[in-house]
Amino acid sequence: MYARDHDPTAKVRLARAMAATPDWSGRLGSLRCRTAIAHGTEDPLIAPAAGVELASRIPGATLDLFAGMGHGQPPALDDRFVAICAGLTAPC
Repeated sequence: MYARDHDPTAKVRLARAMAATPDWSGRLGSLRCRTAIAHGTEDPLIAPAAGVELASRIPGATLDLFAGMGHGQPPALDDRFVAICAGLTAPC
């Protein structure tokens, strides 16, 4: 494991990167692979509604909203994340 430093400029960099990214949301409906969306209900960077919206645009996507989780994955949820990822590896 590693500890993350607090970087007060991170939000600014993220906002700039998101603003510079082309809108590819219209292509989400053409995805044909298993997709799992995991999102924290307390994410300070990307609103949980964005995870809900993303899952709604991808055919067959699953959505797991983690109560109390922020933007990072806490080690206490490792087993749940492994199970979500394992579900993506099963044959179609």
